[in-house]
Amino acid sequence: MTREVQLLSVIRLQTDIAKQGLDLGGTMALVVERVLPSTLG
Repeated sequence: MTREVQLLSVIRLQTDIAKQGLDLGGTMALVVERVLPSTLG
């Protein structure tokens, strides 16, 4: 994965987290889905 692709991935994740607002439960669920996708399905 190139540095540019990694950066865009981080920006997308930050945007999705920001959309969650202050709901930390939703934020943590999103992080788990992104970081550990193979364990969820």
